[in-house]
Amino acid sequence: MGGGPGRRVLGSGPQPLPAGVEVLVVGAGIIGAAVASRLAAAGLDVCLLDRLGPAAGTSSAGEGNVLVSDKVPGPDLALALRGVALWHELAGEAGDAGERVEFEAKGGLVVAHGEKELDALFTLAESQCQLGAHVELVAGGALHELEPALTEDLSGGAYYEQDCQVQPMAAVDFLVRQFGAHGGRLVRGAEVVGAEHDGQGILRSVRTTMGTVAVGTCVVNASGPWAGEVARRLGTDIPVEPRRGHVLVTEPEPPSVRHKVYEAGYASTVHDDGTGLACSAVVEATRSGTVLLGSSREFVGFSRELDPEIIRTIAARAVALFPDLARARLMRAYVGFRPTTPDRLPIIGADRSVGGIYHATGHEGAGIGLALVTAEIVETLVLGQTPSMDLRRSPPSGSPLPRRPAQPAPALSKSRMKPRKARRRHRWPAPVLPPRTTSRRQDGATDEGCSPHFAPGAMGPLHPRQPARRSCTFDSTVESSRLHAAAPSQELCCPTASGHGGRRERAPSDGGSSAGSARALTALST
Repeated sequence: MGGGPGRRVLGSGPQPLPAGVEVLVVGAGIIGAAVASRLAAAGLDVCLLDRLGPAAGTSSAGEGNVLVSDKVPGPDLALALRGVALWHELAGEAGDAGERVEFEAKGGLVVAHGEKELDALFTLAESQCQLGAHVELVAGGALHELEPALTEDLSGGAYYEQDCQVQPMAAVDFLVRQFGAHGGRLVRGAEVVGAEHDGQGILRSVRTTMGTVAVGTCVVNASGPWAGEVARRLGTDIPVEPRRGHVLVTEPEPPSVRHKVYEAGYASTVHDDGTGLACSAVVEATRSGTVLLGSSREFVGFSRELDPEIIRTIAARAVALFPDLARARLMRAYVGFRPTTPDRLPIIGADRSVGGIYHATGHEGAGIGLALVTAEIVETLVLGQTPSMDLRRSPPSGSPLPRRPAQPAPALSKSRMKPRKARRRHRWPAPVLPPRTTSRRQDGATDEGCSPHFAPGAMGPLHPRQPARRSCTFDSTVESSRLHAAAPSQELCCPTASGHGGRRERAPSDGGSSAGSARALTALST
């Protein structure tokens, strides 16, 4: 299956479906491309298959985040730190690898509204520091040294120098070409429709719309939000479903946003175990000068219909952070789908019920940042080696995330609010992984073996829901929409969520649908 309907495909020319292969990777997004490239480099005979083509799915609708800042302490953060290190290694390779994937070590700035939220942010940041994150606590008055255009109505923030960015489609293209250079075969236009198993229940061949391919070692399911359906067609089941997000893209603006900037509540929207709409403002500029505004998180299946209220919410929260954006002209908006599990943790590892199947999916909005470390783990498992990270999952699938008990926020200590000129940075040794715990299978039985899930540590919500400080209206009579501050009475129903937008201007392929005309959405016009 791998991927959804779209327009643009990348990578080297397609090849016919082979009669047999050692490893079949289904899904040519950032995860599948990274896994296929890594396995091919290890000397395995690998076929990368997608029903449309490379970056035709969620990867084409992503912002290219390589983040440490939104990860909670535990394996979630450990994966992110290793992922950041691997992206730095790739960008530092001989040649122009970093330039080709548009790698930017720009850093991320998380900002807080109010003393209570700031203290919660600082508490989280200090716990991240103990596991290897590099964080600088920033007083409210020093925020403008990092982002001069930020509103003055902020209490402070945390600067994460390890946060990076890549251009997601360029990164997929780079990995697919690297895969081809290692002798891998790319097959476009083939959709998985079924599988055949031997007497022991081990998968031996996969049926596709282009024919049947025999599998010598395994199939890797890297189909993103479609991974649940692909798993069912392969004869098993995993709990992955799409979580939709909206992204707004402005016309090119003079440089005004230096880092990825988002509200402290973003982390709690990522890990929120609810099924309703979750939002928190995210703003960042691209090399081309456009500004990406995000975003939202909601479970609506694969619906590509844009929601005007969510778009107004995103615009309003962005303007609340960067007032100058009120003059920005919107070029378009679109939606994409994040592969999400009930406990918001990725599924990485061997299937528990059917032999010969590995899964690499469920990364939610962190697929770009975790692609290289996921590929490293899958390679280790496929080759029969012991992973350096604990792969057993806890809590079991479907159970709620552990949360910090509600308690009054302690008074801020001056030692924790040093001015930015003090350059308070925490540098600690390599990440410390939590002890192994017994995992629980989907059927409820315990299992001492490897599990594909990773469990974050406890964390309470950093951003309580509150009315937005501004709303916005749109003037559809002009050639491009402008963001306007609306009357204070026009309160918004949620704070705003993380965006997944492409950093180059292009029609989104598989990530979802785009609108740029007043006919499709009155908030936008061409």
